[in-house]
Order: sequence, then structure tokens, then C-alpha cells
Amino acid sequence: MKAMILAAGKGTRVRPITYTIPKPMIPIMQKPVMEFLLELLRQHGFNQVMVNVSHLANEIEGYFRDGQRFGVEIAYSFEGRIVDGELVGDAVGSAGGMRKIQDFSPFFDETFVVALRRRH
Repeated sequence: MKAMILAAGKGTRVRPITYTIPKPMIPIMQKPVMEFLLELLRQHGFNQVMVNVSHLANEIEGYFRDGQRFGVEIAYSFEGRIVDGELVGDAVGSAGGMRKIQDFSPFFDETFVVALRRRH
């Protein structure tokens, strides 16, 4: 089964932590919070995970890589552009991230789940 983790935001409500650590990488009990989410998805039969990234994307991709050590297959969709050889994040919002993936390659061809944290 397929899932998408929305991880492209800047995490403005938890600054100053997120100036240097992307929100999905904030540690809880010595583990990035996104790792708990991957474990939960795997336990419920999800084996293909698409992660949209933007702010500090290299930190997320460098830690989770292809997902093999977490028992899932992870692919990434970068939201942003390259300026002078540097990745510059430019998140396109929750639905925008899903639309971008679907336009590139039909990922959502069956039942899927989207994991996100909504503002209150």
C-alpha cells in the first residue's frame, strides 16, 4: 500500500529549532519524529512512501535514504528550485505537493493515505 508524508514545511511554529533542523527530523526519545510515522505506516501494511521535501531537504533524505532500513521503499519529491547550484526550497502546499507527484508519475493509482499535521 502507498502513503505520502508531507514534510516540506518550514516548521515556523517550532522556531528557532527549525532554522537548522527540519521539523520531521526533530528528535523525540533520540529518534526523528518522522521515523515513528514510518514505523506506524509499516506496521499497518504500507510499503511505498512518497515524501515531499523542501526546507532542509538534504537532512531528511540523508537520514532516511531509500527507506530500506525502515522496511519501506521511500521516494522523494523536492519542492523548490536550484539557484547557483544550491537547492532552494519553495513548498507548494499540501494539495500542491500531491498534485506535483501525480503529474510526474501516477503514484496514487490505488488506495493511499496522506500523513500531515494540520494547524489549529
